[in-house]
Amino acid sequence: MKATLAKKQATLEREINMIRQELVKMQLEEGSLGSVLEMALGLRSRGQIDAEIELLSSFLKPPLEALLKLEDRSKIYTLLADAHDFLEEFKEALDYVVLEAECTAELYGKQSENYALVLEKIVLSQHSCNLYVESRLFLTEAISIWEKLHKTNHVNFYRLLFLSGSVEMKAEHYFLAIGYYTRAKAGLQKSDSDFYSTLLVCMDLCHRSLNQWNEAYEVCLEKIAWPWPEKCERIRSLIDMYTLYVCLKQYELAEQILGTAFTLNLESGESPERFDMTTKLYTVQIMKSMPHREKIEVGHDHRMCNVCRKIFAGMEACGGCYKVWYCGEKCQLEHWSVHKSDCTVCFNCEQVIDRDAKFLRCSTCKSTKYCSRECQKADWKEHKKTCK
Repeated sequence: MKATLAKKQATLEREINMIRQELVKMQLEEGSLGSVLEMALGLRSRGQIDAEIELLSSFLKPPLEALLKLEDRSKIYTLLADAHDFLEEFKEALDYVVLEAECTAELYGKQSENYALVLEKIVLSQHSCNLYVESRLFLTEAISIWEKLHKTNHVNFYRLLFLSGSVEMKAEHYFLAIGYYTRAKAGLQKSDSDFYSTLLVCMDLCHRSLNQWNEAYEVCLEKIAWPWPEKCERIRSLIDMYTLYVCLKQYELAEQILGTAFTLNLESGESPERFDMTTKLYTVQIMKSMPHREKIEVGHDHRMCNVCRKIFAGMEACGGCYKVWYCGEKCQLEHWSVHKSDCTVCFNCEQVIDRDAKFLRCSTCKSTKYCSRECQKADWKEHKKTCK
């Protein structure tokens, strides 16, 4: 027993001596980080970025890293991220920003202002790597933190809205992009001139793209919505047009279209949940003939993904409620946190049913569910108009 303890003690002493030797080589006192940071900044000021990275990286290798506090490690990760970013080694920079975020979360918690600021750095690094879609999760988390802290007037909150707009613009979701940009515009003008000037350019590009949709919808109105309202997508397509015209500040047309939507709703007596895709499809066909980057597949049964808003044949409905449609598993998983609350709702009485309860489904269309046979019978008069 004593021999084993003595052996362990000897091993430990050897390891401590190795650490001390390394620290002496780097002219550091045990536990001190000040001189290594000073050396790193000195190397940077002389343009020796590679040497700076080598110095900082060697300090992070075991067993030296064991001597560092979380705060010290965070400082080194920050310097390494900045250095790699300067060399345009964006993937390496992103890796170190993620490590910085982990340290910050342990130090201050995941609902702190410090953590929100590091999340913004992650987003900027991801954009440098063209990882725009992947940045949505971090953007949402950072925006949520600022909202919970009641700091929605903070410049960084507006910058996050701007970055969210940029993500949606890259995905060609121009309605969403304009929404984010409009909110960001309110706070960036005086607080961040660089972001504000970029914001104006982005908004201009979004509006140009929306103008193309505007032309397509106008033709769609003329060809389908007015002569054959029973064949169009009725309320939803018209409300989409209303939203579009508001974005374009064509308020008279917006008011006219919204009024028509309500009129059609009253005349048809149908639930807003039940539409065909005729108007959307016709608009898509027009868009295909116009200069536009988005390639849209045209077919007889098109639906719109509830998350990314893409339109093409072969969409899959939610297996629980058959009310919402997705282009794939990724979008469905992203939407689940929002959709799960109404996924188990009876189509007739809208009563929330326990997820494990057995639903009755229409045997013909397979797209409506009921909590009881009575609800199914009560809804049949309305449902048979669209059941197929």
